[in-house]
Amino acid sequence: MNHDANLQEWREHALRMEQALQRVILGQPRAIRLLLIAVFARGHVLLEGDVGVGKTTLLQALARVLGGAFNRV
Repeated sequence: MNHDANLQEWREHALRMEQALQRVILGQPRAIRLLLIAVFARGHVLLEGDVGVGKTTLLQALARVLGGAFNRV
């Protein structure tokens, strides 16, 4: 029973993170979902796209949601 409760809490937290990112980045739900999957799986992400599509903004928002810092490389 406790395992199910922990899983439900984790799911709710993940959905709140997704919703927070969707309030900042509009029209990119797939990119947000895939980015969060990579974060939870401790994977790597290479964001590609045209100038001005929100890549930097998405990563700044993700850093804020995760409680981390953002720096450009």
